[in-house]
Amino acid sequence: MITIEKLLEDSYAALCRYFTKIVNGVKIEPDVYDHTDEIFDDNSPDVAVWCDINHKGLPWFNGLPNFIICCSNELGEGSIDLFIGDGCSNVYEMEKEVDCFDFEDVWHIEMADDFLMLRADFDLDSPDMLEELISEKLVRLFDNDFSEAIRSVAKYFE
Repeated sequence: MITIEKLLEDSYAALCRYFTKIVNGVKIEPDVYDHTDEIFDDNSPDVAVWCDINHKGLPWFNGLPNFIICCSNELGEGSIDLFIGDGCSNVYEMEKEVDCFDFEDVWHIEMADDFLMLRADFDLDSPDMLEELISEKLVRLFDNDFSEAIRSVAKYFE
């Protein structure tokens, strides 16, 4: 079973691998918060965290990404939702690009309207490996092929 403490710790560690930056000698790390009450009903065994990245952290997005990482203890699965943008500059053109997006081996477009939401799912077969499961998904965001594929959609959310 994944506890909120484990999810907070492992999410923070995984995000720090890819989203820690040093600016003028100051280390800028992700902020990770308990987000369970906002996602799940009371008495649910499921847990969620909200993750703020406090600097431009993705090579293909000119803004600040945010993540929600959820673990469903009942279903034995988890997901990472990546939110970028807070407005779409051209919905018609963006929707044409979304229809052409063909890179869904790890991350897929879950929603594209006022913001772009990408999702990566994972199985919780081994809760001890949670940090590695999250890291395995995050590293794909920096893959050159993925960057090229998502750039045409992400440009409408900058």
